[in-house]
Amino acid sequence: MPKKQIPEAFKVSFDPENKLPFSPVVQIGNHFHFSGTLPDLDKDNKTVTDDIFDQTLQVMARMKKLLKKCGLSFKDVYSVTILTSDGLEGAYPEINKAYAEAFEGVEIMPRRKCFSVYELPFDVQVEIEFDAVKQD
Repeated sequence: MPKKQIPEAFKVSFDPENKLPFSPVVQIGNHFHFSGTLPDLDKDNKTVTDDIFDQTLQVMARMKKLLKKCGLSFKDVYSVTILTSDGLEGAYPEINKAYAEAFEGVEIMPRRKCFSVYELPFDVQVEIEFDAVKQD
């Protein structure tokens, strides 16, 4: 059975003394489990935009960078969980628009869950966690 590890690309920047109490990504064999990803924040940990569509695009751009760092792409993502503090009724169409843009051209879309929550860190409106598998 494969052991749990930090992917090679993240070991260089992984500082156990100054880290938050979680790993940004954990690898088990060919499976990569990514922690919740937030939109861009300024130096004061405030969102740079209040627009849910723009925040979702920022999260998707961060996801792309994280995947690339592990030698993966959106086509390798098989599971996504979206949290929004903006209420599903108003946020859902905007999140879907940004999500579809990021996953354009992916033949088999990942399974997905979307939840409305009371509050997210730093008052962001969207957080996305995801899982990917390195294809043969």
